[in-house]
Amino acid sequence: MAALLAKGAKIHHLTPPPINPEDGYRIPETLQEWVKARDLYCRAPGCSRPIEFCDLDHTIAWADGGPTHASDLKGYCRFHHVIKTFHPGWSDSQAPDGTVTITTPTGHTYTTIPTSRLYFPNVDTTSAPVERGSPRKAQGDERTAKMPKRKRPKAKDRAYRIAAERAINDARVAERSRPTDF
Repeated sequence: MAALLAKGAKIHHLTPPPINPEDGYRIPETLQEWVKARDLYCRAPGCSRPIEFCDLDHTIAWADGGPTHASDLKGYCRFHHVIKTFHPGWSDSQAPDGTVTITTPTGHTYTTIPTSRLYFPNVDTTSAPVERGSPRKAQGDERTAKMPKRKRPKAKDRAYRIAAERAINDARVAERSRPTDF
């Protein structure tokens, strides 16, 4: 680190997360920076996808009363995020120190710690513990998250986009070739 600083590396100080959770679903930039600096990589066991290519995920779904707080956020690559969110039987829990315990549909459990604890063991990344809030779902709203469905197969979707682009190009060519009346 000293060598990097001597060469002119910039230092960016992180703001520790507040004790109280954020009001909305959207994660403020300062909280995103904190969680990304804590996790560094996808939190799924064995995944080495860097955090800048990952989604930040609420451990307790925000719609179910999960807070937008460092103790309820972690980074998952898109693949692991989709598995956790849309495939039945997968669940996870998170401790205030960032430790994530994942349970698979077969009942196996895997525990991961934030990667920053391996590189910077003296830095405390523990945030305030938070509990599940009151559900935000409207009364009688029994919808659950489902994997999005395609409206048409990939090949038809690609052909549709190509045909639409060609139509735009043909219209431009026709506009240019039309005689001008001056």
